[in-house]
Amino acid sequence: MKDRVDRRARVKSLFDHTGLDVEFSMGVEVNPQMKGYKELNAGKPHIRDNQKGCWLSHVKVWRDIIRNGHEISTIFEDDVDFSMNIHYKIHYALDLMNGTATKNNISQEFVPKDLKPGYKDPGWDLMFFGHCSIFEDRGIFVVNDIDFVPATKPYCNHGYLISLVGARRLIDLMGEMIVGPLDLAIIREVEKTDPKEKLRAFSFRVPIAKQRRDLYKNDEGVRAPIFEAPEGSLLDHVTKYSRLYTHKEIVNMGL
Repeated sequence: MKDRVDRRARVKSLFDHTGLDVEFSMGVEVNPQMKGYKELNAGKPHIRDNQKGCWLSHVKVWRDIIRNGHEISTIFEDDVDFSMNIHYKIHYALDLMNGTATKNNISQEFVPKDLKPGYKDPGWDLMFFGHCSIFEDRGIFVVNDIDFVPATKPYCNHGYLISLVGARRLIDLMGEMIVGPLDLAIIREVEKTDPKEKLRAFSFRVPIAKQRRDLYKNDEGVRAPIFEAPEGSLLDHVTKYSRLYTHKEIVNMGL
């Protein structure tokens, strides 16, 4: 969100330490004053405005991924903290998963016609490295030497990898037809039994990214309990041994 300069200051400080190339996408703020609110809210009085905004914000990023042809992207919430070795773990997981899902017949291969010529389906749509689920530790390892399982109920969208075909499939399966909280809608697609419709999703059994709700206790609409920092918290490390960007520095960067 535009007014969350404190969040961007923290997360920009973290990304600079990981070497990950990051682009900020401003969230969609849903409120009664916005254009089209009446139509957006029709039949959805049970869905909070911040939940609608979350849904539309992620859809916005998915569309950007498709438009720019990014084969693999990483999406984080703006209050996220992650393990110091997240860069290594993500690349290691990608190397191990390269074709593994398709080779093991875990998933059906998809190559939508509107994606760029020569694009090869990696065999997965989503990889959740940040979630708040207690169910992800009950799965069967996809690859024996990594703590990685097929997604079951990846509650919360702390952080996830998404393939280009995954972005296309999410738009096709869910689009902007808001039916509830985004994570529950994704879980519904993960739980489908038809391989042609099921989202091909995987999870790190133990999350390596978590939203730091202990730093933002007064957020409107946030009812979940405070999440503890991930193991080997990079935010705690940077705060103790380095420095975080100031609000002024972030504004001067145009972020």
